[in-house]
Amino acid sequence: MSFVGSVGTLMEDSGLADILGDVFGGVPKMLIGKKFPQNVRAMRIVAEEILRNIVQNCNIESKEDMMNLLDTIASQSKTAKLWVDVFIKPVCIMMLYIRAEREGDWPLHLVAYRQMLPYFFAAGHINYARYGVCYLKSMESLPEPVSTKFLHGEHVMRHENGIWNGIWSDMFIETSFMRYGHAPGGIIGITLKPETLKVWALSLHTCSRLEACLDDMISDGADTDKAVLKHKEEQRSRIERDAKDREGIRNKLKSCIDPLDPEQHQTNVVNIVSGEVAKPCVNVHESVRIGTDQMTAFTNNLPEGLYDTIQKKIVTMSVGRRHVKVGQERVIDTNLIYSRVLGLQASGRDVDIQDVLSHELAPIPTALFDDYGDMRIAKSKAALKKHLQVEVQITWTQ
Repeated sequence: MSFVGSVGTLMEDSGLADILGDVFGGVPKMLIGKKFPQNVRAMRIVAEEILRNIVQNCNIESKEDMMNLLDTIASQSKTAKLWVDVFIKPVCIMMLYIRAEREGDWPLHLVAYRQMLPYFFAAGHINYARYGVCYLKSMESLPEPVSTKFLHGEHVMRHENGIWNGIWSDMFIETSFMRYGHAPGGIIGITLKPETLKVWALSLHTCSRLEACLDDMISDGADTDKAVLKHKEEQRSRIERDAKDREGIRNKLKSCIDPLDPEQHQTNVVNIVSGEVAKPCVNVHESVRIGTDQMTAFTNNLPEGLYDTIQKKIVTMSVGRRHVKVGQERVIDTNLIYSRVLGLQASGRDVDIQDVLSHELAPIPTALFDDYGDMRIAKSKAALKKHLQVEVQITWTQ
C-alpha cells in the first residue's frame, strides 16, 4: 500500500489520475495506497494498455527484451522516462512482490522489496525508507534455521491448500479473526464496555477456531483437504469485467499523448492528458536515480545515521498549483472542496450554507483560470470575446 502510495505521489498531475478516473471510481484513495485490491487491478490494466502497441509491433520474447526496449525509449524523452521508471516498472515490481507472497518465494520477496526502496526515498515516505533498509538488512542476515524455513515458504500463511493463495500475516489475521469478529455476534453492535471488550478480545482466537470447526462440520469436511487450483480472477465474470475496463482505458489513451512515443513529447515532462508542460524545476523523471543515491548514502551512514533527516529532493508536476487553506490543510483540488461542502450540507449538521458560500471556495475563478492560474483557452467566438474582455479588465485593474 505504501509503495502504491509512493507511485501516486510521484505521478501527481502526470495524467494518470485522469486516465484512471475515466473508468474507475475512488481514484484519489487508490493513489494514496488505499483500496489495495482495486488499485492493483487498475494500475495493472493501465500498464497493459500503455504497453499494448509495443507488445504487438515489436519482436519481444522475454522480460529482458521488454525492459531493454523500455530503457531505450526512456532515454529519448523525459516524459517517456517518467512513465517507464515511475509507473510501468513499479507496476512490474508490485506484481513481482505479490507473486512472491502468493507463491511463498522468499528470495523473490527480498528482490522485489529491494527494488521498492528507492521509491520510498524519492516519494518522501520516510518511515518506510528508513526502517525498510533496516528490515532488508535484517532479513538478509537471518539465522540459518529461520532462513531455511522461510526458503520453504513458511513466511506466508494459507487458509487452504493450493496454488497462488499465500497471504501476508496481517492479511491472514484480518481474514480470520476480523471476519468472525465483525460477523453477527461479534463486538460490533453488542457492547463497548471495557471489561466485556477485553474478554471478547482475549477469547477471539478460540471463538474463531470453534466457528471454523463448525463450518467444517456443516460441510462434512468435504473440502478440508481439497486443494484450490483455480483463482477467482479466472472466473468468467472477472474476465468479462476486465475486458470492459481495458476497452475503456484503451479508448481514453487514444485521446492522450502516447507516453511511450518520444516524438510527441516536449523537452520537459508533459501531462499526457492535458498537454501541459511541466516547469523546468520538475525532476520527477529522475526519481529512481535520486532515490537510489539517497538510499545508498543512507545505508553507508548506518547505524549512526539511522535517525538522520531524509529530505525529499523530488519536484513533481504538481509544483506551482494554487491552493486554498482549509484549517491547517492546503487543499488544491477544487472538486474536493465542493464535495466537502455538499457533504456537510447533506450530513444534517447545523451548517449555514450561505455562510459557507460567503468564503472563497477556490483560489481563482475556475471558469476563467485553471488550477495553475493560467487563463483557460477560449473555444468559441463568444468565449473568445469574453476572454479578451476579462483580460483587458484585469490588465486595466492592475
